[in-house]
Amino acid sequence: MDAAYSSFLINGVPMNKFINGRPQWSNWGGLNDAFKNQNNSVGLAWSDEAFGGVLGVTAMSAKASDFGKFSKLSMASTNRSYKGRIMATRASGKSERGWSYVVSVSGRYADEGFLDGTPYSSWALFGALAKQLNSRSSLNFTAFASSNLRGKSSPNTDEVYQLRDYKYNSYWGFQKDKLRTSRIRSIMEPVMMLTYDYKGERSEFSVTLSYQFGAIKNSRLGYFKAENPDPTYYKKLPSYYLSDSENPDYSKAYLAQRELQNDGQIKWLQMYDANRINGASVYYLYNDVLQDSQAAFSSKYELQLNDKSRWVSGLTY
Repeated sequence: MDAAYSSFLINGVPMNKFINGRPQWSNWGGLNDAFKNQNNSVGLAWSDEAFGGVLGVTAMSAKASDFGKFSKLSMASTNRSYKGRIMATRASGKSERGWSYVVSVSGRYADEGFLDGTPYSSWALFGALAKQLNSRSSLNFTAFASSNLRGKSSPNTDEVYQLRDYKYNSYWGFQKDKLRTSRIRSIMEPVMMLTYDYKGERSEFSVTLSYQFGAIKNSRLGYFKAENPDPTYYKKLPSYYLSDSENPDYSKAYLAQRELQNDGQIKWLQMYDANRINGASVYYLYNDVLQDSQAAFSSKYELQLNDKSRWVSGLTY
């Protein structure tokens, strides 16, 4: 089922997006060690944090006061979206004066991922600071940002897969011997949170203020009164010339097949030449941009009524 049917919370604040109801996991990508403290409920099982949906609730704590003391440095190599990752995390634990902090940084990179023409570049930074105000209350500040830029891969028909292979991607081409892709997804949406916690003998109370801002961008090629630049456009495939069963054009079908097999990528220089010849931009590269900001308030109150019962309530805006 769609991720919109689950609830995802950080420090009690829902992180599901208003526009589609889904959590944007890229917002904390690469910060694995900073987001390891989590509670999960499956399906319609009970959760202390939220009512949730039919896919349950995932609640993460990113408060410095919830981390023990540790230091960690890790490196990874993959053959998926990125080729390499380095990640470093330091948690101080609680000092004698009641202070604690967590810092985490990471970077991920690939000239090309598993699929052709899919570059990947990401850096992430996490910081959390906590102060134990007294024996029952504490204050936590958390901030994190993960910048993610990746090349997207094209959806291909079976005909294209048969003529090329399953790693083929039509969204890129060479420009002066440099690989350049037309479909780039860029995400940068920092988050800041301030949390107050109170823990009494029979009751607990917490309140979090959160603010997130930034943008998600998706680039693509556009064209006006010009040929579609996509090398897998249906009029450029062999099947187009063979679609007329009574008069198939085998010659053009063969040329289309050879073009896709020998090249089959975006011709950047030809598009620049077309713009110069026409004296106007018949080809253009643009971004679809979703830019927003979101302020949130979340609180929870818990009371132990007796040995067998407790009361849990909350308010989120």
